[in-house]
Amino acid sequence: MALPFTSVKRGGEIVANVIEKLGMSKVFVEPGSQILPILDYLDKSVPEIIGVINEGNGVVMADVVGRITGKPAVVLVTAGPGVTNCVTGVAQAYTANSPLLLVSARNPPEGPTEAFHGVADPYFQERIFEPITKYTATVKEPKEIEPTIIEAYRHSISGRFGPSYVAVVDKVLNEETEFPEHKINLSIDSPTVKGSPLSKIVNEIVTSKAPLIFAGKYVIRAGVQDKVEELAKLLASPVIVPRNYPDAFPYGELYAGSIGQSDHPSATYAISTSDLVISVGIRVGSSEDLALRSRCNKHCNIIYIDIDNPSNSEVDGLFGDMRISLEALISSLSEHKLDRAGREERIYIINKIKVQVESEVEKEIVSVSERLNPLYVIRAIERSVNDNFFLIGDAGAAGGVWLNDVFRFRRTGRFLHSRNYDSMGFAVPGSIGAKIAAPEADVVAVTGDGSFLLGVSDLGLVNKLHVNPVIVVFNDSKLGLIWKEQIERGSKPVATELPKVNISKIAEAMGLNGVTVSSNEEFYDKLQRALTSKIGTVIEVPMNSEFPYPSRTIWKRKYF
Repeated sequence: MALPFTSVKRGGEIVANVIEKLGMSKVFVEPGSQILPILDYLDKSVPEIIGVINEGNGVVMADVVGRITGKPAVVLVTAGPGVTNCVTGVAQAYTANSPLLLVSARNPPEGPTEAFHGVADPYFQERIFEPITKYTATVKEPKEIEPTIIEAYRHSISGRFGPSYVAVVDKVLNEETEFPEHKINLSIDSPTVKGSPLSKIVNEIVTSKAPLIFAGKYVIRAGVQDKVEELAKLLASPVIVPRNYPDAFPYGELYAGSIGQSDHPSATYAISTSDLVISVGIRVGSSEDLALRSRCNKHCNIIYIDIDNPSNSEVDGLFGDMRISLEALISSLSEHKLDRAGREERIYIINKIKVQVESEVEKEIVSVSERLNPLYVIRAIERSVNDNFFLIGDAGAAGGVWLNDVFRFRRTGRFLHSRNYDSMGFAVPGSIGAKIAAPEADVVAVTGDGSFLLGVSDLGLVNKLHVNPVIVVFNDSKLGLIWKEQIERGSKPVATELPKVNISKIAEAMGLNGVTVSSNEEFYDKLQRALTSKIGTVIEVPMNSEFPYPSRTIWKRKYF
């Protein structure tokens, strides 16, 4: 066998070459002197290099690209503060199961004590990331660069998606070594399914009188939304979703609402009348799983279909490739005559409850129509975006509670946000990342003034990259969600009131359209213009923090 052709290359060039060979076309960079040997070659290897001001924003952009495309984007940063500025974003990507590759420089581990930016532990970078990545490794020799980055990439896209981290000793990036010129053979384990016998699961479903499907975020990550819809239709089964992932199943006849911190009344009814739950894309032992278990009656069994069973819990289910699992299940169920008696009536009652709740929401909108209010704003966005859209949320009331309570997602995988980690500052970089990944899509972000200001350092990229997201900012000069909690506790608001800031002027200063609205009608008009503009737009919406959340008022009323 002929040996592969080799050439002498520096470590920095090898890093750039491996990124290219793996097909990772988008690299988010906050430059530093220690990664200059990589940057010397990166622009020859990668078509899209996006320079960011804040490393954390770069991680959010890469996270969103990974969620939309299903492929890892790269974040490249320098050692020390460059790396630690990425911690929140990487933890967030880990909880969201986003494929992502973080590459950084590091000082030599054998250096003098406290040489690493004054930190005594030479491996502190790696120790920080080990609990929040699927794979963390240190490269100490040039020959280790290619296999280590390949392994990091493989871990990121194998099994349950997530971020990987590779730290390369800075002197290695300048060292020369012989580098084999060959194609990368990326070995991914063949898809398999383990768990309970399929016949047992089929029998449980066939004998069920009132099944319910609980669809979670890994339905989106695994791309099996079509199969979950097919299963729901076959069984005439309602579908509930976790509160943080209301887009895990499309809003329609079989959609029965969300459960979590607050439960939609139709979801409460669906659970209370179920004798079996098929939990799809919900990790065993997760907060979503525990929320379900705490609401099921003692006679209701749960069947799991997910990518893995992390603790090997003794539960009924299929674990592994979710498409294989669902296709096998649907095929087997199709051979049986299913008892659908009473199921149509149950679906009818669920939809009657949904209509009643929506009627209460519409009444609330009318009752406060003289003032700018969140209900109107969210419904205006819902009516205005086209079918190809992404809604970007954030931590807090504006980008969290209001969107979860009011927006009806008619397509799955369209809500990108910072949960379950729930960090502020997601909306601005998230909207930029969505436009980079899906330039033709309508991208609308909703956030509060506090979260907007946290992510604003890279807002200028909207103009530089010629992308046109619409960013809606509820400005109440408060950390509204926490301020309201303090008031409800009977406490004095502490550290939750913010300086008054002209958000639209900040947008204008960074080259975007910046507008402030004063009425619901004006918001609707400005939104239509923003969605057709070739320039990014920030719409500042002065807002009163005291508007009640539907999940804490309307949802609490009795409907059945």
